[in-house]
Amino acid sequence: MARHPVLTDALLAAALGPEAKPDLQARSPRFFHRPLYERLTRAHWASPYLLWAGPIAAGLVFGTAAYRPASLALLVAGGWLVWTFVEYWLHRGFFHLAPTTPARQVTSFIVHRHHHVAPNDRDRLVATPLYSGGLALLLFGVYGLAFGPDARWPLLAGTLLGYLAYEWAHLVAHHRRPRTALGRAVRRRHLRHHFGDRARDFGISSPLWDLVFRTYSKNMPLRTCPIGHALRDRSSRPGPRQRESRQLWRGCHHVGPPVAVDVAGRQRLGRDARAERHALHARPVAAGHEDHVHPP
Repeated sequence: MARHPVLTDALLAAALGPEAKPDLQARSPRFFHRPLYERLTRAHWASPYLLWAGPIAAGLVFGTAAYRPASLALLVAGGWLVWTFVEYWLHRGFFHLAPTTPARQVTSFIVHRHHHVAPNDRDRLVATPLYSGGLALLLFGVYGLAFGPDARWPLLAGTLLGYLAYEWAHLVAHHRRPRTALGRAVRRRHLRHHFGDRARDFGISSPLWDLVFRTYSKNMPLRTCPIGHALRDRSSRPGPRQRESRQLWRGCHHVGPPVAVDVAGRQRLGRDARAERHALHARPVAAGHEDHVHPP
């Protein structure tokens, strides 16, 4: 018999038990017994773009009717800036809610800790329509009260554009191989948050508020675990090094204080090992002693 009438045993075990190491191949557990409730906790990665393209267009149309282009651009940029602030504090203050009680442990796992346990679970990568819709309605109301009925539309459009930029940056960090310096920097910072120090790098689409509130990991080693090779690989074509990087990525389970990797020492050991194999193959074998030579 289930321990809880609403929540699954798998959820309670994961939330109340010891913190599991991140598993890049794992899926987060089922949260609710009822299929409808469970479905509301999952979303396709493309759903935010399909859901919010129309409201963004509407906000820009209403803003164009009320403001000149320069004023409209400032309002849209202001809405985007507001989103970066909301993104930072949601992640820092709510997603990383201190699990000091059993209720908080379960809440924090449902809200965000499951993502640290199964970071590559596509079904729980983006915000659900229920969650993003509630937040958008709240901000729309705040904009109307604070700035008036005309300004709320371009402000909301800017906020939603910032939100979509956040969702795309998060998707790239977990499921894409960035080909630009900006994309690699965004991915590197977010993976530092996952595999280095969870108390830093809360901003995903922008480092602005991490810099303001001093949670930016500027003094942290770039390679906090073996996936550092993957993070610094700038080649666009897959090769032996990238295949090795993928294996290192899959095998990286480091969570906790950052541990610097001696890359120069690792490269030196690799060169020494290759030289030793070359010498072993090149050494002449005395007659009658062939069986004493073992392949590397």
